[in-house]
Amino acid sequence: MNVKDRPNGEAPLPKVGNNGNKGGKVARAWQHVWDQLSHTEPREAIELAVEAGERFELAPNSVLAHMHRMAHDGFLAVSHRKVPTTVQREVELKDGTVKVVSFNASRNRTFYTIAER
Repeated sequence: MNVKDRPNGEAPLPKVGNNGNKGGKVARAWQHVWDQLSHTEPREAIELAVEAGERFELAPNSVLAHMHRMAHDGFLAVSHRKVPTTVQREVELKDGTVKVVSFNASRNRTFYTIAER
């Protein structure tokens, strides 16, 4: 592996337990996420988890749980912000038909950067 392949080096291991330590799918997904992060540009957790989950055949929640653990261990800095999104809902009309309506809203999202240590 060269610096281009792992711009942030080897991904850190959790302080306790073996969650992702043994080179399995979670460990490979975590390394992929670590490679996408920087010290300055926050990345949205869900986007990272979906991308890594698809690449390594994992549920995004498995990747999110590991990222949360690594933030708790102090390896990731966390920020939260509102992100604009389009919400779709099914609404039953008076005549019994169902219509899908869309509207703009904002949702809180978690963003990560590599923590300064």
